[in-house]
Amino acid sequence: MATVNNKKRKEPSSKTSSVPQPPQQAQQQAELNETEIKLVQWEEWALSTEEHFHAEDLHARMPGGPAMGHVHR
Repeated sequence: MATVNNKKRKEPSSKTSSVPQPPQQAQQQAELNETEIKLVQWEEWALSTEEHFHAEDLHARMPGGPAMGHVHR
């Protein structure tokens, strides 16, 4: 005959939980229309272009230096 353990497990309270709860807003996803999607794509292109010219500037200053100014220690 099997015995059943009816004792409840102690659940950690939300006050003592060490895992931070994400804000409610972070769980929502934005719906973007076609124009907003294009704007995001242009912003991504602009950021990558900025990184490209920053890399060229660093190379012009120190041609033999570390890539993107990163120093490996």
